[in-house]
Amino acid sequence: MTPPPARHPASGTILTVCILLLCAWAVTASAERTSLLVLDLGIVDTTLGEASYTPHDPDDADRLKMAAAVLREALAEHPSYQLVDHAQLDVAVQEATGGWRQMHRCDTCRAAVAETLGADHILTGHVRKISNLILVMNVELHDVSSGERIAAGQVHMRGNTDASWRRAALALLKRELGLIDKHSAPPLGKH
Repeated sequence: MTPPPARHPASGTILTVCILLLCAWAVTASAERTSLLVLDLGIVDTTLGEASYTPHDPDDADRLKMAAAVLREALAEHPSYQLVDHAQLDVAVQEATGGWRQMHRCDTCRAAVAETLGADHILTGHVRKISNLILVMNVELHDVSSGERIAAGQVHMRGNTDASWRRAALALLKRELGLIDKHSAPPLGKH
């Protein structure tokens, strides 16, 4: 039986240095993630003729919250983004706007809320409801410091169901904005 080869005295040091460099890289990579605030979605409901910025159907109010939750969940593990805790979102919106909730219609309101919550980027959007059969979900990604729109997308929905809203939110992130892939999307039945 041959004895194992002798270890070079520096091999342990080299291994230790490599491990430390890998750990430092992982910490740096996570520290470089851009903070992202995902706002609740607004609505433009024209089902009764004139545009309304509050839902006529109480189920639509729930779907607006659900769709924002789907967006947040899908982006929670994004390698480039760190989601801002939205627990104080309602308070920040109240302070910035006096309670006006249509953030997709107010650039300065979005910026004020994002700055209050410490976000570098902000994702905002709304659903245009023409009827229970025809709806359009829109989202925009903005850089808070410059105010510039980074990306935008729009998905047409057929049918006003929880499932159609979930699919639309995920399709916006996948196909329109390219922020998630099919492997990172949460399952449809989760909410």
